[in-house]
Amino acid sequence: MLGRIGVDINRALSAKRQRMETTARQSFEGVEQKMKEVWNSHEDAMAQLNEESAQAFANLFEQWNEDFKKFREQHEKLVNDFKQQEKIFQRTRFVQNQRIRTIKEIHEQFLQKLEDLESKNDDLLTRTQNELKDEINDLQKKILRESEESTLF
Repeated sequence: MLGRIGVDINRALSAKRQRMETTARQSFEGVEQKMKEVWNSHEDAMAQLNEESAQAFANLFEQWNEDFKKFREQHEKLVNDFKQQEKIFQRTRFVQNQRIRTIKEIHEQFLQKLEDLESKNDDLLTRTQNELKDEINDLQKKILRESEESTLF
């Protein structure tokens, strides 16, 4: 009976560990997918920005004398927008890295606590088995003593 309890506990702990590992793996995959999407979106935006700038330059070159000042303002705005996007991307990347570190730390803490729990359960099982052995020995001694007393009378 105690053996079954130990097996059940080990199965439950194993199932919990597997669920935690699956959850962590899915979280890491989700973060990685999100980073890829952000990066691809950023690259697409850059490609589109480059294409638009090239077309604008061709148009502006024809009207160079008339629109030079306007072109310069648009260029500066695009540069500022790009810098802002770059800063946002860097901040997002930093936050995602922090979250990944936090997930790893929580996972390691969970595994440590799980190992501690397993150790405690092993100690409890050993103590319980020893107590049971002591009780069985006491009962055997009592039965033997009662048996001896009844044979004497």
